[in-house]
Amino acid sequence: MARRHSSPEDFQLLGMDSNPAPGDPDLIQGIVTRYRDIGDAAEKALNVVKKDGTITKGKGSAMEALTAKIGDDLPDKLTKTMTSYHDAAEVLDPGFRIQPSGWRVADCPGLPDGPKTS
Repeated sequence: MARRHSSPEDFQLLGMDSNPAPGDPDLIQGIVTRYRDIGDAAEKALNVVKKDGTITKGKGSAMEALTAKIGDDLPDKLTKTMTSYHDAAEVLDPGFRIQPSGWRVADCPGLPDGPKTS
């Protein structure tokens, strides 16, 4: 996972020329948030159009036409969308459960200012 405030010297101590996981943590967190929002929106839509969803409470020919237009594949597509975006956010997110201050030092006891071990 990308780290804030690291220098090339930090990675040279580990035998690397540069950061092996470059990236902007704030940008990645924005992507995680956006993916969750898309997944949540798909879930809300699914709750309306799925069988026994909110749409089934409607009456009249207009609602019957809308239900016929939606068909069976829209709920399946919304389920796939919801699952895909939530899964993608989950894959990107574990590194961001660490406090952002944790990115200021590498997670290696041998590095200067790294975590202390007893």
